[in-house]
Amino acid sequence: MWDHLSIARDRYLAFFRKGIRARRETQPSATPELLLLPDGSEHLPELYRLYRMDLIWKNEQDQHRMNEFNLDPLPDLPAVLEGSVGSMRVIFYPVVWNAFEFRFPTIESDWAEFDRWYQKWLNLEDTNFRDSDGLSGVVHHAARPQIEGDMLVIPVDFGSAPVNAVIELLQVLATAGVQRVEVGSFTFTAA
Repeated sequence: MWDHLSIARDRYLAFFRKGIRARRETQPSATPELLLLPDGSEHLPELYRLYRMDLIWKNEQDQHRMNEFNLDPLPDLPAVLEGSVGSMRVIFYPVVWNAFEFRFPTIESDWAEFDRWYQKWLNLEDTNFRDSDGLSGVVHHAARPQIEGDMLVIPVDFGSAPVNAVIELLQVLATAGVQRVEVGSFTFTAA
């Protein structure tokens, strides 16, 4: 089950790194994973308005430009994989590393552990080591659980975070009382 995640992550990071290097050929100051607080959505807590942009740079007119790197799911991965985290059943569908969705029946929770998980993996203080491409092993964005019908959905862009970030999120969900979760890129469409 975890190999499925490693394949998705490795494939996405190879594509992401290639995009960074290509952009830096013409824009050497292009910066990946810059933490932004966009205008709008002031009704949300600040933590959930923060976003790490894949790549940002200034053009010749001194205007900020941004790149998001998106891939389609691999068609040759198994359609469904099943496993468990503690007593929680986990069903994996094809995923794109930067467009995960965790879907599970509605439960009552204050989601404080989820907030802590997100703060850790968003790396608010920018203390993580950046590699030669400027990647620092961080989540780019997550939303608090959102109600869709009788389900809760958590969308997550895992950015350059390791597979362990997914495992820890699944542990948070299991601890919160989730009994069954579906994980996939259900609504993702590549640009």
